[in-house]
Amino acid sequence: MRTFWLWAILASAHLLGAEIEVLGVKTADRKEAPIAGVYIDLGRAPFGEKTSLKVILLVWGDGRLLWSKDRLFGGPPYFEGKIEKEQIVSLAKKLGQEKLLDPAAIRRQYMYADSKHVFMFLAKGVQAMTMVSGHPLVERDGEYIETPDGGQKLEGKTLSAALAEQPAEYKEFRKQWDAAMKLLLSIIPSEGDEKKSVDFSSHVVRVKNTVHDASAPAGGPDAPESGSRSDKTSVE
Repeated sequence: MRTFWLWAILASAHLLGAEIEVLGVKTADRKEAPIAGVYIDLGRAPFGEKTSLKVILLVWGDGRLLWSKDRLFGGPPYFEGKIEKEQIVSLAKKLGQEKLLDPAAIRRQYMYADSKHVFMFLAKGVQAMTMVSGHPLVERDGEYIETPDGGQKLEGKTLSAALAEQPAEYKEFRKQWDAAMKLLLSIIPSEGDEKKSVDFSSHVVRVKNTVHDASAPAGGPDAPESGSRSDKTSVE
């Protein structure tokens, strides 16, 4: 079985003191980096293509969006549009209502070696946390379930029955993952203008945090410019 990975990086907790490294994507046509998004990193560019990155959604601080109609694998054609800034603030509030703002609440990373990656991220001001999972891609054909130990064949079981047998912590992770993904993708407009060509590059931001404060406002500066995954910029 080909092993697929889903990395999710959601910045939705107000934290102070330490650092979390947020891996995102930026486009060549805008100086400022997106503050949120969902994308796949294939590890290496497919033959005839410039990049290994397949974007599903990117969100900028000014409300501009770029998205793919393929919500699982991303990729062209891409569309762009704009939402109100208040919708971004509302998104953070809803993530809080779903108890997604406390990074210490549950384990949020299930990573395995030698795999392709899908990243979901939001990095704004001093807000950041990470979630990592491979289950949306591993389970796409209905033959496997992703567990804390990796992909396993369902062997005649339904996905819901197999998931019910997993540890409580993992089941809570899956519940919160679904809630976060649903909220983030819900801001994509029904229509947009097709963008013929987009060049992507990896982007890294270091967000300082340690102490959770759910009452903190959702505002703050946008994630700063960065040229590649090796670039690291502190967000004050």
